Amino acid sequence: MKKNILLLTLVFLGIFFTYQVKAQITNTNANIVILPDTRVLANQYVDNNAAGNIDLRGTLEVRENVINDGVLEGADNSLLLLSGAAMQFVQGSSTIRLWNMQLDNGANHATLENIVRIRNSLLLTDGILYTSDAAPVRFTTTANNPAENNANHIHGTAIMEQRNIGAAAFPLFLNLSMNAGDNIGNVTLERRTGTNGIIVIGANESIATYWTIDNTVGGETAERTMNFSWLSVFDNAKDLTQMQLWRTVAFNTTTAPWTFRTPVQPIPRTWTQPNENMLRNSWTFSDIINPLPVEWKNFEVEQVAQDAHLKWKTAQERLSDHFIVERSLDGKEFQALGKVDAEGESSRVVAYEFLDKQITQLESSVLYYRLRQVDTDGTESLSDTKVLYVNGSENMLTVKAVPNPFSDRLVLQVQTPKQNKNLQITIFDVQGRKLLQKQYGTELRSIDISETFKSLAKGMYLIEVHTDRETKQLKVVKE
Repeated sequence: MKKNILLLTLVFLGIFFTYQVKAQITNTNANIVILPDTRVLANQYVDNNAAGNIDLRGTLEVRENVINDGVLEGADNSLLLLSGAAMQFVQGSSTIRLWNMQLDNGANHATLENIVRIRNSLLLTDGILYTSDAAPVRFTTTANNPAENNANHIHGTAIMEQRNIGAAAFPLFLNLSMNAGDNIGNVTLERRTGTNGIIVIGANESIATYWTIDNTVGGETAERTMNFSWLSVFDNAKDLTQMQLWRTVAFNTTTAPWTFRTPVQPIPRTWTQPNENMLRNSWTFSDIINPLPVEWKNFEVEQVAQDAHLKWKTAQERLSDHFIVERSLDGKEFQALGKVDAEGESSRVVAYEFLDKQITQLESSVLYYRLRQVDTDGTESLSDTKVLYVNGSENMLTVKAVPNPFSDRLVLQVQTPKQNKNLQITIFDVQGRKLLQKQYGTELRSIDISETFKSLAKGMYLIEVHTDRETKQLKVVKE
């Protein structure tokens, strides 16, 4: 639909107006304003292109997918409602910022393939919201704790953005709360559920939920009483009479050693842990029986010429069927490379290997590998993730924006091959207007371009990095 019919700026007093679109809404280069007390129903998808802007002040109801490569932002008391008759996808390259989001599609569920930030409430009326590390649902400092149950919940990654707690009680959020106590400053909370929430601890695996806490004050000494809970759908077949609470030894890595915080005892999906310190870690629960089909001995990745050589060993196997080798370019989104059959039943050390060929052609200086172990009844578990720094990557032009999205500071990490010359950086807005063009030397470098964005509005921008041989493009979002 074109610009001249998508500028919805009508004012309706005393009534609730519904504007129904029989098919899709495609916003190529328009400013769509959905006013308060106005409801727009899209019977198919909504596609907001890179130059499009949707200013949501009322209700936008969508029956199919939402694709956002431009600006889609909800004002106070607005609502994005997903009400389709099949699985719905929220896609695109630009973060969607909403006041309220509601999933009510007859338990057909929805999957995020884009970041969604909620400023008030996520309403899970009828359906499961599937998320991931690459496309989480994020809750700002003003957002409410989402109400969840076994039929309607978040399955994947949910993040409570940093909020000031100090010495006050930390109210229930994502199934975790803390009593008032020592000053812990600002707190960020991440919760992972489902497959992403399963942690391997020794020869056992956890419930399908773990939490990661990041507090800015108190270090290792601040103490709090912590209250955990989880839904029965995330029990992961654990014996709740033989449970333990576990904590990582090092922050922000589930591959570090875990230390148990309780003796073995019944923990019926709720647990209060008094006077716990070293809060800035990851936390989960597991039982002590039903060991995993595979007990890992080691897992290594090394580069051999142009290939990556993966080697791993198991100390014992029970009903193990096969391994799937997975690779990622960013450490978040993994793809399957191949399958290796398992020994199946063994109490001895078994060695395996896999060759990922021609990795220097992937145009990435860093690669991430992991193993997905599958047993005979379909149960899966993941190995640690291994990082491989690719030799020969100096022959590739690589560009990364850190952080992205950003607020104040933005740094480009640029690596150029020695034979490339005349490095040039150009920045455009979503309308294609050139904001900056500058020449640089051709060496590995970090280039701070924060000053360019200081006076610019929030939104998406395009950065092009040129040499005399190559061009790379990436999108950045200012929040």
